[in-house]
Amino acid sequence: MLSQSHAAVLAQSGQYDLGMDLLSRLQRVTTYSERLDILEEAEERFGQLAVRDHALRVADRARELALHCGFDEAYANRLYNATRLHDVGKLFMPMQILEKNGRPTDDEHLIIREHARHGGDLLGPSAPEFVVNIARYHHERYGGGGYNNLVGENIPLEARLVQIADVYDALRSKRAYKPEMPEEQVVDIMLKSHGEGVAFDPYLLRRFVDMRLAADHDRQISPEKAELFSAFVKSHPKDDLRNVSDRSIFDGWEISADGQRRRKVFDETINYDVLVEKRDALGAVKFRLHEQRPTAGRDLEESNTNTAAPSVPRF
Repeated sequence: MLSQSHAAVLAQSGQYDLGMDLLSRLQRVTTYSERLDILEEAEERFGQLAVRDHALRVADRARELALHCGFDEAYANRLYNATRLHDVGKLFMPMQILEKNGRPTDDEHLIIREHARHGGDLLGPSAPEFVVNIARYHHERYGGGGYNNLVGENIPLEARLVQIADVYDALRSKRAYKPEMPEEQVVDIMLKSHGEGVAFDPYLLRRFVDMRLAADHDRQISPEKAELFSAFVKSHPKDDLRNVSDRSIFDGWEISADGQRRRKVFDETINYDVLVEKRDALGAVKFRLHEQRPTAGRDLEESNTNTAAPSVPRF
């Protein structure tokens, strides 16, 4: 199934033989570490050194953001190693699209979007879910409209971190269709894009902008813009959600100023919102309310032992 899903793309790319050889080699190995060796070698064979360099820069920035948010070194290093592979699906993207001197057409953009799915497939069933999540979901948007149209807390936390780092590097770097952008312009564009539909996790974006301001030692950001960016950092994350026309897409989740997440569900029996889950800024579950069936008489003991967690998004 893997080879069939990618053969059509490869047939259009002029890299058919390389691609089919890669798939054949991947199908002969069983461990994740063996797949990694093959995929890393493939970057050189496919001539995708620019993609590799981009992935390394994004990995550095994602690791930096994780540490700035309060994650420990172990998590930050794990995020770095996984982010290194976030664009591995581009191995099956035709070079004429990757190196195009201009913006892609609508048809070409459809092919580009496929790299997230291809990446998850290439990493294989033995890959850690954490790694596959980043490859598949680093193009999601918090308010919806991403490649897989995941929304809010349904987007894995690790993918939300990498999405910010990925967009930053894509804007900052020189591409065939655009020049390198200065720091101030990049941050400004990210905030404007975010304001047009909640592009990023509101709390994580504030931590990222705070990190960029702290790193601006050579004053690339003007005092006027620095003041505006600082005001954004100090504002409440939930402010970003006020202009969303359909708040129900967030499934009852709210974000506090310190990044904690709370999910409330309306309980018709008491006509009141009930807190069903609480997570800290690092995604750890601090509270989860288990739903129980109504208890009566001899059902009391059974209802206390057979409980089921509500269906809620997973970080």
